[in-house]
Parts: sequence; C-alpha cells; structure tokens
Amino acid sequence: MLERAGLVLGSLVVCASAIAAPPAERREFHGLSFALPATWKYESPAADGDHVSLTYLDKTRFCIVSLYESRSAGADLDAEFLREWKSVAGTIKDSAPKVSRRTLGGRSLVEATGAIIASDGATPVFERVAIVTTRDQLTTLVVLASNATTLQACRADSDAIVSSLAFPQRSAAQPAVPQPAAPTAPANGLAGTMKDAISLADLVGAWGDGAGLVTYGSGTGSMNGSTTTSASVAGTSYAFAANGTYTYKESGRYGNQSFHNTDSGKFVFTDGLIILTSKEGVVRKFEVIAYMVLANGGTVLTNRSIGELNPRWTPADVAKMCAPKNGVFACEYSDLWNRPAPGKK
Repeated sequence: MLERAGLVLGSLVVCASAIAAPPAERREFHGLSFALPATWKYESPAADGDHVSLTYLDKTRFCIVSLYESRSAGADLDAEFLREWKSVAGTIKDSAPKVSRRTLGGRSLVEATGAIIASDGATPVFERVAIVTTRDQLTTLVVLASNATTLQACRADSDAIVSSLAFPQRSAAQPAVPQPAAPTAPANGLAGTMKDAISLADLVGAWGDGAGLVTYGSGTGSMNGSTTTSASVAGTSYAFAANGTYTYKESGRYGNQSFHNTDSGKFVFTDGLIILTSKEGVVRKFEVIAYMVLANGGTVLTNRSIGELNPRWTPADVAKMCAPKNGVFACEYSDLWNRPAPGKK
C-alpha cells in the first residue's frame, strides 16, 4: 500500500462488502456528508480508513468514485492538487497533469484526467482526479472507469456527489492548519507511519524476516517470523546496497539437519516491484504492499513473492487480504521484512 496510507494502491481500493443505498440517501464519512445517487452502492471504508468508495455497475460499464477524508486547505490550490495527484493518481502520478478548473455547487474544482494501468500490470483504467474546496477545507475525489466514454457518462453522477457535499463544521477557535508533507500520519491501528512512495534508496540496508513487533502463526506466510509445525523456521535476511547489488542469507534446521544458504546478484526497484537477479540468472520478484516507518527509526516492509502462477494482487485483493494487525499492515500469504533503526540490531 504505497499510495495514500497504505502503499499500494490504497487510494483506489474497492472493498469487497457493499450494501445498496436507497435514492438520495445521505451518507457521512468522517464528518463529510453527501447524497448517494440512485443505483449506486456505498462500499465499506478502505482498510487504511482515509477514503470511502462508491460504485456503479451494470452489464455494460462500471464506475468507481473514491472520496477522501476532508482536511485543511492551503492557499495555493495548484500545489494542493499536485500533492493529491502524486498521492492518488497511481501509475501516472509522476507525469505532469493537464489541469482544468471549474465551479460546481458553489465549490471550486481543480481536476485532471488520464489513463492508468491497473495492478495486474496490463489492464487500462481511465481516471479523473479532482480536489473540491470550500473556504479553508478540501476533499479529494478519484473517479475510475473502464474507458473514456464511460468516464464521461459517470460525470453527471460524480458531479451530483460534489454538489451535495457538506463539509464538517470547523470551530472559529480552530483555524485551518497546513497539513504536513509526506510521509502521512499513521493509519488507525498501526504502530508507525506509512510512506506513500518509496524508491530504491529506501530499500538500502539489511532486512530480516518478521515485523520486529509481533509473532504470527504459520497461516500468514512462509519466512515471516513465525514458527511452523513441521520445522524450525529459517532465519532469512536480505542486504540491499545503493549500487544495486544484494546478498541473501538463509539458515535454520529441518529435523536433525541444519542448513545455511547464500545468494547474491543485482536488484532493481520498479513499478512497486523488487526484482532480484542472481549471479546464476535466477529472477525473483517481490510485490511491495506497504512500507511503514516505526517511531524508533526501524522499518517494516509488507511484501509477497509473485510469479507466473502467483500474479500481482489487484486493489480489491489487497482490500480483502490485508488489514492492520498488531500494529503492522499484515496480509495473508505475504511476508514482513524488518530493518532495525540505524545503530540497532
């Protein structure tokens, strides 16, 4: 969950459980209320808790609106939009958006559209990112559709949502305060701060298996700091260097036999994937799901091994398989890597 509070893909997640809402029913999310259009569904809030998704689906098209928790707005709306764009725009977040402005329901909109690639690495999805402002508050709206025509067809309903927005009442004794830049504040239930976007430099260092916080049972994945019923779990570690090389060490016992394995080679970090290529030419890929910095300076990396028979997860998969647990963002069938704070082991 590297987007918003939860790397990955948190910002565009559609959660699995949904309930149908009657026409014109008002909904509220963290004090921000709105009217839900007829035939749309209100999804359960995302695991990271910073947005809610509204969905429309029929036999020919789908449309998803992700509405984010409102916050204080700065004076520079262009800067505010770029900040939100980098946080929620997915695979095109580093591109320069073609921004337009309009007024709707007495509110100012700054918005841009584009085509992104879904988490499967192949499916194109069209999106519109907008910030909606009123006085000293703003909220972010992300609209997703299967193609440009459908995105335009959904505009009337998404505009109706914007027009119906009622922002939380702010006390005169509590003026707007500019929000801190990334990394974002810790999500509810987490022991640290989720970092929105990471680079190769953020991976440099020695990582061991396990969260360094809790012990999990064998159901949460192999080599994740847990103990299994069949053998003593191996101690594993990865050391990533700034020059793009890595070393891997593994040791443990299986029955009466002890083992020690090592590996080394080169690695790259691209499109949310850590790709290792050993000296023998063996390629392994790990999908980064979340990157959390602890208060003591340590780091926990939630990831999972992927391959031809184990493809990348979609945002819906992440919503179904992952959630805050015992202070970390844990997922079924995934690993937790722990990097101690500098100077600690």
